[in-house]
Amino acid sequence: GSEWLYQTGPGSQYSYLQSGGFLSKVDTNTYSDEWIALGANTLTSFYRQTGSSPGQSQLLSDTQVNSLESNPWQSYNKFKRSCSSSHERCKQAYFNSRSLSSLQRQYLNLIIDACGGLDTSARIDKLPADYDFDPDGGFDYPTGYMSPQGVGFGNTAAAVAEQLKDKIRLNSKVIEINTSSTPGKVIVTYEVANSGSQVRVIANSVAVTVSLNVLKANNINFVPQLPSWKQDAINGMGMGVMNKCAFVWDDEAVAQLFP
Repeated sequence: GSEWLYQTGPGSQYSYLQSGGFLSKVDTNTYSDEWIALGANTLTSFYRQTGSSPGQSQLLSDTQVNSLESNPWQSYNKFKRSCSSSHERCKQAYFNSRSLSSLQRQYLNLIIDACGGLDTSARIDKLPADYDFDPDGGFDYPTGYMSPQGVGFGNTAAAVAEQLKDKIRLNSKVIEINTSSTPGKVIVTYEVANSGSQVRVIANSVAVTVSLNVLKANNINFVPQLPSWKQDAINGMGMGVMNKCAFVWDDEAVAQLFP
């Protein structure tokens, strides 16, 4: 997700940012707080608690992990066997029948709402309670947690862009990407917004990161045209809206307002 930067091998985005000093505010210690748990027996490490200092975070202790693994996660799985409704309704029924701490409620909300949605791409209020999803998918990914205050991908991207500011062109609309005119080269043509003049750039490769709607509208002329299988995939995909907000608080009384 947008909160995590995967720690992969040489030549990766992570190694580039780390070697350039752009991750100085990110905790990259594999054994502290940036391990996203998607592996067997690490279910509850997926749940994070904010530390006492702004911009810091810490994993739950092993004792807390084992406790939450048993209750509420395993307890909820047994409870939902008698539910004939959705996961959302079943979760609320479980909450109403149990005396749970704020930590337990937060944890179960996260696992059902986040992991269930990730596993199925379905709304939890539409997902039948008898559908089993497994947040422990058998994979372990070391990652850098990018959401401490003052960090984030936005600030990191801005820091990277600062050293390239003389080469970045804003208000410039790409109108054509040609990979057939010159062998081994790609020619990108863009239009300068203020003057309307066109500029051609010759490069070894090009990374196209425009939004899906730009591709669907055929605003860029690809030469040659994109293969039919790729164009069909573009035409068949839809767009949705998701707003992600990060909250940081140190006051336990405030935390109680967000179960």
